Amino acid sequence: MDFKRIEFIFLVTFLTLNLFLAFSYFQGQAETTQLPESSYLDNIESRLKEEKITIPHDFSTQEREGYYLSALPTNFEERGVTKNARLNDAMTVVEDLENVPIIDISKKNVRQEVESFVTNSEDIAERESYTYSSALSEPPYIFVYTQSFEGIPFYDGSSKLVVTLEDTANDRLTLSQFSQTHIEDVEPLREKQVLITEHDAIVTLYLASRIPNGATIKQTTLAYTKIFSVRGKDVYVPAWLIWIENKDKELQIEKINAFSNSIISSGMSEVRKETF
Repeated sequence: MDFKRIEFIFLVTFLTLNLFLAFSYFQGQAETTQLPESSYLDNIESRLKEEKITIPHDFSTQEREGYYLSALPTNFEERGVTKNARLNDAMTVVEDLENVPIIDISKKNVRQEVESFVTNSEDIAERESYTYSSALSEPPYIFVYTQSFEGIPFYDGSSKLVVTLEDTANDRLTLSQFSQTHIEDVEPLREKQVLITEHDAIVTLYLASRIPNGATIKQTTLAYTKIFSVRGKDVYVPAWLIWIENKDKELQIEKINAFSNSIISSGMSEVRKETF
């Protein structure tokens, strides 16, 4: 393949990616929730409490910054790092751990034992790139680790390590399985931009009637989430993730684009944390 053809392919890829980003940006601008000019939602916490909605804390108005990011899914098969594991596909490692038991450990210090396993196991590829996620984990049985970029984690299925434990005799715990996905070549596609605040995200959900009366807002997190793929690369946008539990104890997770302040999650369906 001659140089001019390679140069042409790179140019087409670059223009296609930018067209996708421009479309996503202007679509988000068109769908952005316009917050009322009056001050009646300045104290969103009071309005939620009036509707019997439980909140974890007063919502922050601190502004942060983030990027549009691109990344490549790590191909574990090509890298040959799965000698003791099986692949669901080339990008996902799943390993049963029947021969790696945790013996005589109480549930009080299981987190430390799992941390030691993640830090030292040679079967986990790129293990130093993952950080524990309290938002996605469900101790003492499910521990989730994610990648991050400049302090903001990735919260979706393309970049996480999940360690699963199970009970054995005498109330002991055993490592039963881990699975992992990973991304590489993470890079900004545009300059850093100011993001909407946690307070703004909650107001957007409230105005869209996505917080039912009597619900509990369990937690909020700012994270990167994948919005589309183009020519083998994934594109990520920062988003506010809001965990909401309704009166029937069903959990939903709403996503708000932190650039455009538009809701990017699907409808009011039940969603579990381990689906990310």
